[in-house]
Order: sequence, then structure tokens, then C-alpha cells
Amino acid sequence: MAAVRLGKNHLRWCDECNLPLLERRDCPVCGSGTREVEVTPPADVRPAFERDILHIREVVDEQFGDGSGLALVPEGHIVLLNKVPALDRMDEVIVDGVVLGALRYDLGRGYVFVNRMQGAKRIAPVMTRSMVISDIGALPFIREGKNLMAPGVIGASESIRPGDEVIVVADGEAIATGLARMGSEEMVASVKGMAVKTK
Repeated sequence: MAAVRLGKNHLRWCDECNLPLLERRDCPVCGSGTREVEVTPPADVRPAFERDILHIREVVDEQFGDGSGLALVPEGHIVLLNKVPALDRMDEVIVDGVVLGALRYDLGRGYVFVNRMQGAKRIAPVMTRSMVISDIGALPFIREGKNLMAPGVIGASESIRPGDEVIVVADGEAIATGLARMGSEEMVASVKGMAVKTK
């Protein structure tokens, strides 16, 4: 992997106009203040083209169910991609001035979308796959950054395999993202062990 050169992040966002800007502290369109978009160094950001957006939606739909890709990246929104250091290809996906997650290429598995909480909250209302339903009693522990243990799982989408990217939901709301450590049947049936390693 190449060395990461840290430098100044020039990407800013006007929330009023929903536009990316470079280095401007005030928006030239509406005059309101802008904020810095927190991206992973070296902040190698580029606009996403139509084929990039379609690819992101296809990957997200495959992972989380039909309609999830459009919920994550709605029509008419500017999408930016930030190339980040990884063993293979990985790009952060930026929509509405927020990093929603990363599109990562895994050898042997192909492209995978790795959610951040902002992305998970957009996907959760429409997702039909890769969902782990948590007991409300596990919520305080997950909010502290702890993993979801099998006794806290009350349901899971079929076909979850160990190593899959999942979204943990409680009361219909996304509360965590993470990697499944058990298959869906095992995490529902088990009374001990880690079901999801949360991020």
C-alpha cells in the first residue's frame, strides 16, 4: 500500500444550497457559512459519475434489499467519492456533505458497502436484508460502543453469514452497524457469544 500523505482538507459544504465547495468559508450562492466535511486523509475527493452512482445503488440493493440504494443515494443529490487507503479499492461515499459509508472491494467477495451510522439510518426504514433486530435491553450497551451479544438478538434476516456487513435495528431504528460473527440462525438460537462486532 502506498504511503499516505497528510495535507489540508479543502472540502467544505454549504448546507443551505446542499453544495460542495473548495476552501470557501462562505457560500458564493447564498452567502451562508460553510462547514468542513470530515473525510479520511489524504482527502482525494472526486465527483461521482452516473455509472458510479448506479454501481453504489446496485451494491447496496444487493446487500440490504431493493430500494436501499435509492434511500442511501437519492435522485438529484450531488455524490462525491473519496479514495481512501485500503488493501484494494475503497471509496468513501459523500452525500449531502456527510460520509455515509465506503464502497470497498474485497477479494473473493466483490464490492461491499460498509455503512457508517448516517448511511445506516437512511437504509434502515426500507431494508429487507442484512438486518439484525436487537432487544431494547441491549441498547444501552451498544450506545456505549459494546458489541451485540447473542442473547440480545431477537431476530435476523435470513442468509446472514459470518463476516457480512449488517445493520443492527431496535424499535425500527438503526442503532449500530457492524460485522456478523454468526450466521442468522445461530445468532437467534444462541444464548452466548458475540453476534455482531459493532463499529
